[in-house]
Amino acid sequence: MGQSRSKAASLFEREMERPSFRQAYEAERKKFALEVQVLNLLESNNMKLADLARTLGMPRGNVTRDLSNRRIRNATLSRVQSIANAIDADFVPLIMPRDPRKRRTVLDRLERAFAARSGA
Repeated sequence: MGQSRSKAASLFEREMERPSFRQAYEAERKKFALEVQVLNLLESNNMKLADLARTLGMPRGNVTRDLSNRRIRNATLSRVQSIANAIDADFVPLIMPRDPRKRRTVLDRLERAFAARSGA
């Protein structure tokens, strides 16, 4: 394998060396991150899932289903946008360049756009 491995390497660390595992992990981590963002915003707005459901005009069970067990990955972009609107947030679907300089340019543009939008 070329690299010397510590005897104490965890199963997770060993699995992360496999490209297929790493790719699947990263994809799932990003989906989970979206759920966490929604739940954090709910908490910061002192909202419960029932409040979100009422605002969205849908049964609480549907909202609970969307925000548990990484099921938000099945939600349409318009559904995620509706959730963001209901919690007074902007949903920004974003595809970023991998090149750090290009990424920085995109982030700078976004920052300026949001600043202009908020009147800052």
